[in-house]
Amino acid sequence: MERKSVVTTVQEAAAKIENGMTVAIGGFISSNIPMVLIREMIRNKTKNLTIVAIPAGLEIDLLLAAGCVGKLIVPYVGAEAIAPISPIFRQTVEKGQVEVMEVDSGIVLAGLKAGVAGLPFMPWRGGVGTSLPELNPTLKVFNDPINGEPLLAVPAIVPDVAFLHAAYADKYGNVAHYGTTFMDKTMAGAAETTVVQVEQIIPHEFVMGKPNSVTIPNFYVDRIVKAPYGSHPYASEGFYSADIEHLQEYLHAVKSDDPDGVENYLNKYVTNLSDHEDYLETIGIRKLLSLAEF
Repeated sequence: MERKSVVTTVQEAAAKIENGMTVAIGGFISSNIPMVLIREMIRNKTKNLTIVAIPAGLEIDLLLAAGCVGKLIVPYVGAEAIAPISPIFRQTVEKGQVEVMEVDSGIVLAGLKAGVAGLPFMPWRGGVGTSLPELNPTLKVFNDPINGEPLLAVPAIVPDVAFLHAAYADKYGNVAHYGTTFMDKTMAGAAETTVVQVEQIIPHEFVMGKPNSVTIPNFYVDRIVKAPYGSHPYASEGFYSADIEHLQEYLHAVKSDDPDGVENYLNKYVTNLSDHEDYLETIGIRKLLSLAEF
């Protein structure tokens, strides 16, 4: 069978997201976040999404501020030293405006692993003896039928779509990361559809020459989107560091006395821009190049 290119546009990839879907977002807090796809979801005014992520960053804030999220399955939302807890996340949770499933990273990983294996749940020892089953009724205590040990059953997490960011891919969907892959491969295996935005699309011959460089094989990947500087304002491992000044600009907008601060930020950097190229022009070539100097 002749292989076909899976390269597509960000608009076509984001159009797969419908109201009420479950979307897994890859990366880790301030690295390898698929911001191009996230900004396109916001421009599409997608609503009532369930978002799955491991420790996540301010991208969750943007989705909440834009009214895209109905439920979060996320152990942490913040920007570490500059924002221990994301401000919009904190506000919406305290006001009861978003449903939050009580999880830690181990629970999210166990649920995704059950999704990869096609199992209804994954046994987990980590939360035994804690109040987690009371705080999260989807977790069920049971006794291991082999040894009688009490365990928790973590229900499978099967996202409708996983959005990921990585370094390279060939046109057939073989993806390569620089550095750690975080939980990206597990998300790709669990999701019904996986879209990976990459800094560069490389020749297939490069993959053939270095097959061990592939971190997510093409049978897990449905679409590839070319997105240079696609993780900005977060880091893309091996390409550029996080734009701390930009993240602080966002936090200043949210925490200022201006009630329209976050809306003004969204207008400037998301909703009033037509595409990723407009975004990069708004950020500026000098700023972008400075982030790639290590």
